[in-house]
Amino acid sequence: MSYRFGQFLVVIGLILLIIFTLTLQASEGNYLLCAGSAFCLAIGVVLSIRFRPPSEPAQRFRTVNKFRRTNPKDKP
Repeated sequence: MSYRFGQFLVVIGLILLIIFTLTLQASEGNYLLCAGSAFCLAIGVVLSIRFRPPSEPAQRFRTVNKFRRTNPKDKP
């Protein structure tokens, strides 16, 4: 849950950062947007890194691993 909320905050922070750069282009910089985006990005990155779900093992060599797991006693 916290991982997904962290990703949400990162997206909101990026949107606020884009809006801030657009206000700078219009010569009316709103620095509250910059502070809000920095806050959202920081909290979002911390939550995303800290509560990352465990990764599942790769299934690339499942056939090879199946042959390795067989007991040598099974073969004549």
